[in-house]
Amino acid sequence: MGVVQLKAIFEKVAYEQKNTSGNIGNGYILSNDRTKCLVNTGLMDVYNNDIYVIDKTNSEKDFHRKEIAIVSSKAALVNLGFNRQDIKVMPGPIKFYDDKSSLIFSGTIDEFDLEDDYRLNHIINERRDRFPEEYANVPSDIICDKIKSAIHKAIKISSRDYKYIVPMYNLKTNKIQYLMPLHLDRSIDEAPELTIVIGERNGFWCVYTILNTDDAYDNARLLCRPDNTWLSANKDIDKSKCDTVEDDEDCIDSIDRADEAVGYECTLEGNTGD
Repeated sequence: MGVVQLKAIFEKVAYEQKNTSGNIGNGYILSNDRTKCLVNTGLMDVYNNDIYVIDKTNSEKDFHRKEIAIVSSKAALVNLGFNRQDIKVMPGPIKFYDDKSSLIFSGTIDEFDLEDDYRLNHIINERRDRFPEEYANVPSDIICDKIKSAIHKAIKISSRDYKYIVPMYNLKTNKIQYLMPLHLDRSIDEAPELTIVIGERNGFWCVYTILNTDDAYDNARLLCRPDNTWLSANKDIDKSKCDTVEDDEDCIDSIDRADEAVGYECTLEGNTGD
């Protein structure tokens, strides 16, 4: 699991705690004094057991200052101050949606607000450095036409392949948004140069921003492992041009173990962004 995903999970847990009473919530359990938080990472180990981590600094808001450890057993949790009754049933993976139907994009081109100059200016001009270098001096109207064309094509293809437009979870709005490919000069059979982020607003679909495909993958990975041919992690991306929805930051160096008797390893890969 990447640090981006783990950071997002803890942000979601913090949001859930603000809106949930008691020590048991969506994907987590709190210790008796609420200073520690047990979280299901959504991963499984080599024995097909869920991998849990414990945040020993639950009140710390800065993810990179948190003290996080992998938990190996329920007995270890009791020693750490968790109620035995609370952890009889360990937390399931955190849910980022209430209805599975929200993971499938359903919309027509008539429902898109493509006349929103504010959003178009944000993508075309404010995020011009996210585009390939050869687009530095391309007129805005030409880029706008390519964006609109990409949206038309994505909607047409999604009516034949419901998985083509990929869902993602936006932690800032706590809503489901969607990712569609932006092919500027490449064929739709190739990987897109960029990814468009769209979301619903007052009954219309709006274009919010653009991401490189690597960051788009990270955002989509919170909900599921995307199996689309166009959305895959691209390790050759120039990270100085990232525009992530969640404002990814520096990675943490390591995660300690809460108990010495751990029968597996969990590796986190760093991801940075701007």
